[in-house]
Amino acid sequence: MNLDEIIEEIKIFYKNHDDLEEILHDLKENNYLDHWANKFCEERFPSNKRLGKALYIISIENAKSSKDYANLAQSIAYYYGLNDKEWAEDIYKKALKSTKDITLTLSIIEDIADEKYINKKSFAKELCLKTEPKISKLSDYILFRDIVKEKIEDKDWADKIVSKSIEVIKKNKNIIDIHYDDIINIANYLAYNNSLKTAKEIYNYIKEYEETKALIDGSYEVLTNYSEDEKYKNNYINYCLDKAIEFAQEGDYCDIYNFFKNELEDFDKADIFKDKYYNNMEDEYNEYGSCEEIFKKKIDIKTNKTGYFKLTIIATGGEYGYGIVEDKNKIDIIKNKIKNEDETISSCFYECDKQFVYQYGPSIQESHILLSVYKDEECQDEIDELVYYEDIDNISLNIFEKSNPFITEDIKKECSKDAIEFGGYYIEKRIHFPVVIHIKDDEIFDINNIYIGTVNMDETLSNDEIVDSVFYIRPVVAKKIIQLYKGENNIKEDESLSDYICDIYNDIENNQEIKKILSLCECEVLEVEGKGAKEEQYAILKTLDNKILFNDYI
Repeated sequence: MNLDEIIEEIKIFYKNHDDLEEILHDLKENNYLDHWANKFCEERFPSNKRLGKALYIISIENAKSSKDYANLAQSIAYYYGLNDKEWAEDIYKKALKSTKDITLTLSIIEDIADEKYINKKSFAKELCLKTEPKISKLSDYILFRDIVKEKIEDKDWADKIVSKSIEVIKKNKNIIDIHYDDIINIANYLAYNNSLKTAKEIYNYIKEYEETKALIDGSYEVLTNYSEDEKYKNNYINYCLDKAIEFAQEGDYCDIYNFFKNELEDFDKADIFKDKYYNNMEDEYNEYGSCEEIFKKKIDIKTNKTGYFKLTIIATGGEYGYGIVEDKNKIDIIKNKIKNEDETISSCFYECDKQFVYQYGPSIQESHILLSVYKDEECQDEIDELVYYEDIDNISLNIFEKSNPFITEDIKKECSKDAIEFGGYYIEKRIHFPVVIHIKDDEIFDINNIYIGTVNMDETLSNDEIVDSVFYIRPVVAKKIIQLYKGENNIKEDESLSDYICDIYNDIENNQEIKKILSLCECEVLEVEGKGAKEEQYAILKTLDNKILFNDYI
């Protein structure tokens, strides 16, 4: 079929489709053929793989470079697309034959090993052996290492590649010719694999850079990986931060301030830095929106109205579940549901024999706030509307991470060897999370007393931070909590509970008195409701030794 014939058939097959006008415009201009070819292979479009393949054929005829061939091969091989692995492999081979670009070659090898594309690990290994002698750049060694470790699953080989990477770093006459991210990547790999002494040597190269971002990023990794080596950690960070300040340019000042305040939790140094570089930080706020917590004027609500204040947090969010399944029948059911792309897979969240995450609610990111006061506890008889659908970043309240659950190695040891980790989520728009705060006649409602606790999913499922609970903590109670946490003699006059509440929750089981006080401050949650329609659904299935069995959208 030529392009004109394809266009005529599309007019018939997709005559009622919302995207028909856009499709015809693109194809008549001979643009985005591979994009629409991929779309036509999707079941939900609806599927017409014959048309998709016809467009791919023309796209291949139009391809001008090895990269074009590689991109088309990836699209043709994709499990949820055309899924023609044999054809895709031939195109990948054509791309490999015509390129001398090592980065592109490695990218193709990665696809050949990947289960979503060609899934031929032995062929990928053969290509790796041929390609390794040609590698010289550090960034290519890093990509090569990841392919060997994650796709070929040969850690010993990966470790040898890291040794070659270290040689590249040490032999380089001018270290700043290498991008600092690559230096940090190698150092992190060593640190994560308990080669802490060698990792120090590599982290130390970052000290040669005259770039604030490099120095701060290096400091963050050393802070994370050398928490028990106080002398090295402190010397390294102090040196890097002094140098970061020396070479700071527009766009760097708020990053330095945030490192003092949020990573080091050194509020005294953060305040000293802010006082000295206040104008630079304010310029960054005006230009880039940085340091909003300092410069942005937030809605600050104090009122002598009394009654039942209903605070509603609204955002896209979803239902999230993660845990361990040991029962063989349950494991088989989950695997079959994934294989058949069964949307009821989310019901399996409740079937985990050990449940570590279950959350249903909105994500705190980009959420909005409603706030009204009512006469009655059921919030039916409204007195006044105080906030209507305001961006949460514009409201003067407190947000903190309440937990970040994950499965420890000790927990895994208690499970049967055939157990699996299973988790997933579905995304839903406009989830409402409403709570009620009772304000009596003898007090003032202050929105600064509101603390929103979230559960972070990044150790299990995603980067979403889902609203878990809301607290209304009056100032006298907040002061009492700080006293119990820090000790009465260690409190400064201007300290805020918001500076400590995240750490308090990390250690909450070791302070039952604080736990009891906070439980009395927790607001009643009314019915949590969403729009109802699932926007997308994701599942992950892996063995307890982290071998991925499935990791994709359903």
